[in-house]
Amino acid sequence: MFKAVIFDMDGVLIDSEPLQLKRQKEYLDYLGVAVPDQELIKMVGGNKKMYFDIISKYYSGEPNYRAYYQKFQQYFKDRPINYRKLLNPDAIPLLKWLQKQGLKLALASSGAPEKIKTVLTQCQLTQFFDPVISGNMFKQSKPNPEIYNTVAAKLGLKNKQCVVIEDSDYGIAAGKNAGMFTIALKEERFPFSQAAADYLVDSLSDVKHVLADKI
Repeated sequence: MFKAVIFDMDGVLIDSEPLQLKRQKEYLDYLGVAVPDQELIKMVGGNKKMYFDIISKYYSGEPNYRAYYQKFQQYFKDRPINYRKLLNPDAIPLLKWLQKQGLKLALASSGAPEKIKTVLTQCQLTQFFDPVISGNMFKQSKPNPEIYNTVAAKLGLKNKQCVVIEDSDYGIAAGKNAGMFTIALKEERFPFSQAAADYLVDSLSDVKHVLADKI
């Protein structure tokens, strides 16, 4: 029986990945840097360190990802993202249902801590998650399972007692590498391979049906 559900954020709770990729392309165009689309797609589901590793193959203007993203954020300072508009409409009903079932809820996102805080605040999700873990805490991003191992330890649970909800290749692999039951939210706009997930759902509302007899 499962005791906790651990959510990814981008692509699961908020539909942010297409906009983030669009912004990355816009900024690179501004810099005059050409990164092949097949390389940019690899960024989806990763963290800033991974993004910069890819970009730095084509651009040497900044010494590290912190310097790059400081200028990236400055470029978009007058166009902040309204994450409330990107909130998955099925997210809050599912979170309330899971809480009603007595499950613990946690967030394990590759996003930076400041972004996670902004998203949770704007979308009024803060009260649902404890703990909230950023991939910036770790040397390696997903698909390394360390972020999920850490969440399970903080919850005081065994990995096999936890469910992961993800969308990207990296996230699904991280959940499976951690030995957790992994549900993938279907995503067809990016060339993700979601076959490794234990279950594929069309919407977050379908998670209720998947877990109804497992909690």
